[in-house]
Parts: sequence; structure tokens; C-alpha cells
Amino acid sequence: MVDKLSLRIRIFLFFAALAGGVLIAIGAGFFAAMRRVTDPDVINVLVIQDFISGFLGLGIIAWVWFLFDIHVAKAIEGLAGAIRARAHADVDGEIDRDHARYLGDLAPAASAAVMTLAETRNALAESVARETTRIANDKLKLEALLSDVPLAVLLCTGRHHLAFYNGVAQEVLDAGKAHLGLDRNLFDFLRDGPVRQAHARLMKTDSPDAATEFICTTQTGNRRLAARMRLVGEGTPEAPCYVLTLRDVTAELALHGRQEALLNEVFERVRPPVAALQTARTALNGEAGAVETLVPALESLTGTIDELGERFEATRTDGWPLAPVRSEDLAARLARRLSARGLTSEQVADPLTLRCNAFDVVALMEHLGRRVDAALGGAALSVAVRRDAPGASLHLGWQGAAVGEGDLASWLEEPLDEGDSSL
Repeated sequence: MVDKLSLRIRIFLFFAALAGGVLIAIGAGFFAAMRRVTDPDVINVLVIQDFISGFLGLGIIAWVWFLFDIHVAKAIEGLAGAIRARAHADVDGEIDRDHARYLGDLAPAASAAVMTLAETRNALAESVARETTRIANDKLKLEALLSDVPLAVLLCTGRHHLAFYNGVAQEVLDAGKAHLGLDRNLFDFLRDGPVRQAHARLMKTDSPDAATEFICTTQTGNRRLAARMRLVGEGTPEAPCYVLTLRDVTAELALHGRQEALLNEVFERVRPPVAALQTARTALNGEAGAVETLVPALESLTGTIDELGERFEATRTDGWPLAPVRSEDLAARLARRLSARGLTSEQVADPLTLRCNAFDVVALMEHLGRRVDAALGGAALSVAVRRDAPGASLHLGWQGAAVGEGDLASWLEEPLDEGDSSL
């Protein structure tokens, strides 16, 4: 309770206790003398003496308290208030030393400390202003440099919030009501599955220069983006920041798709007539000499088509923006999409690292799995990724009747449902 009292009150209580002690001492001396003296005249002299001693003692104590209160207690409180004002407010004046002249070297020491604090505060403010200006200039230079980069560049925090982006990113990701802005969630613009998985893969690596590539899509689904992610040295070990570069490959993928479909159609339409000619030549062998003249040309045509077909199969993935993915991750993604549709499946995968468009592959196999389940009524599905030199094969199996070629062809002609953001 005493700690809550002001300094002046505590000093007053101290002197009050001292005055009370003096009165008690005088009273104790008076009663001790009364027990030994019986003469009334002497008793009267003792009473007068004790009254005079008491009043003089109280007067001296009151006078000392008054001087102590004015020149010490009040001065200390004033000095404390001046220090507090200069510590929390913008006060530049020196402390008035006249009010604290009885405190010895305390006032000059406090004044020197306050001046040092003010100088340090000003130096810190100037340093912060310089660094802020430098950072702003660096930011403008970085924006000017990145404005000429044809790729979308984003700096994201470990919580996947935007900390920086260039103008190309704004053009690529702005869509509908969601407009790019600082501290916006990246997943307001991109589907989160590929980004989270790439971030998790990089956090498991020990190399600070490691980077990973993948394919992602915008939330609206109308853009396909080839992405490259690299961790940067800021953030927390649990959620480091990262730089994400994006390239719009929507038109490129569409062009590759049309070209591949055209070449595939050429081989599919040419091979049956050539096979029919081979069959006819075999049936007419030896019956007409004119047929024999067609044999070299027919064999040459057959060999040319087979060679071109092999070259087409070997190079059909060239130019596609393929990203590396582990076979276990590919099988797990497909199993998750099937599970999201209420379908159970078992997955087995050889330990492989594949280069493929995992998004489209998983979407296609999930589409076929749903069609098989609908056709066979709750078939138990299985997913397997097997080594198939020089590449790999993805198998979708089930227990039940086989699917006809006509049904499979019609399923492949249907549009894919790519709305799942878990890829």
C-alpha cells in the first residue's frame, strides 16, 4: 500500500513518525521524573519544560520537513516528470537545474542522459528515413527491371500471401472480381494444390539453390501456367518465403494439342488403307504379274509410315511444358481425386521420377475412373504406375467386366472436369 503513495507523502509520513517518536520520548521522560519527585513546584517546572521541549521539537521537525519537501521531494518529482516528458514526447529543451540545485549532481546527470537520448532518437529517425528511402528506390528499380521481363514474377510469404509482383503478373492473374494486390492470398488467383506440393518438396531439400517446376491453373480455369518456384532466405524455417515465376502456356498447349491431334489423325487414317493393300497383295500373290510391280512401292510406303509413326511417338512430347513429378505423388493425386468423387482405389507405384503434365493426366484418368464406376456399378478401382522402358505407364484397373472400345472412345471424346483444385 505504501508503494502506491507519492514520494512527498511518504516523506511527510516519515517526518510525522519522527515527530511522534520525539513526543513519546519527552512524555516517557516526564512520567519517569514524576515517579521520583513529590514537590509540587518541581512538578510544575517539569511540565513547563516538557511542553516547551515538545513544541520546540515539533517546530524543528516541521521546519526540516518543509525544507526537505520543497528542495528534495518536490524537486525529485519535478525532475522525474521532466525526464518522462522528454522520453515520451518531442521536447528538446534542457532540464531546469535551478529547481534541482539541492540534489547535487543528479540534475546534470539526468540532463546529460536526456540529451543523449534525444541525439540517439534523432540519429535513429534519420537512419530509418535513409533506409526507407533506399528500400523505396530499390523497389522502384526492381519494378523497372521486372517490367521488361516477359514472365510473371511474384514474391510470396510462407503463408502464401503476395509481398511483391510485377506488371506481367497483374495481367496474367487479374480475373473477374479478384484483383492482384499486396498481402492478398495467392490462392485467390491460383489453385492451391500444385503450389503447396511444390513448396513442400522444396522445404524437404537441403540445397538453398533448389528449384522446382510444375504446371498450375488459375482459379477460373481459363489459363494454364508453367511455374518455377525457388525458396528465398527470408521467413521462418517452418514456412520460408519463395519466388514464383509464371509463364502463360494456354495458347501454346492448345497449339501443340491441335498439331498432335492432326498428326495422330494422319497416321490413324493412313495405316488402315496401307494394311488393306498389304492384305490384298498377299491374297493376289502369284496370280498377276502387275501386282508384283507394286510390292516394292507398297513395302517402302509401309516402312516409311512405320518409321514416321515411331518418330512421331518419340517426339510427341517435345515442346510441351512438362514438369517433374514423382510416381508416388502422381498415383496419390489420382487416388485423392477419385476419393473426392466417392470412389475407393488402391495405388501402387514404382519409384520413378516422371516428366509429364500431371494435371491433365490425373484429370483424364479420374474421368475414366468415374465412367467405369458408373458403367459397372461400384467397381473396385486400382491405380498403378509401372516402369515401361524407356518411359512409364499409368494403369487404371478394376474388378468386373471389360469395357467396349466404343464406350472407351465415347468417354475419351467427353470434356474433362478440371474443377478440382487439389492437383
